[in-house]
Amino acid sequence: MNYDMEQCVLEHIFKDNFSQVLLMQKNRPDWQKVKLNGIGGKIEKGEPHVEAMVREMFEEIGLERHIDEWQEVGEIKGEDWITYVFTAIFRETNDAPFSKTDEEVNWYEVNNLRKIIISNLTWHIHIYIDMIKNKSPKHFTARY
Repeated sequence: MNYDMEQCVLEHIFKDNFSQVLLMQKNRPDWQKVKLNGIGGKIEKGEPHVEAMVREMFEEIGLERHIDEWQEVGEIKGEDWITYVFTAIFRETNDAPFSKTDEEVNWYEVNNLRKIIISNLTWHIHIYIDMIKNKSPKHFTARY
């Protein structure tokens, strides 16, 4: 692993029946502005990517979840960056997700995602659902 490359985490949370996914309308970076994407952010130097995922969920949308509730489903890689991708099922509790930033967060119908979504997210979401439903021990790697 090249530790000079930018490292990020990206999380997608689904409702129990997989009909809805929690997405954030991004204000930054510029290439994502006004588009929908999962929740996530940069991994801090020396921070394990699993811990970064838990931290980002709390910082961005106020959810505290145990690491065991998440499934690491893959990696998205570029020449000088890597993003670790996680999924989870949202079980109704007293702590509903809410935006703790200036980026709006909402539940969206999986089969009716808006056209302003990040371009590859539509097919990624269906891969994640399939992996969760089939309890797949494997994960994917997408290279860009």
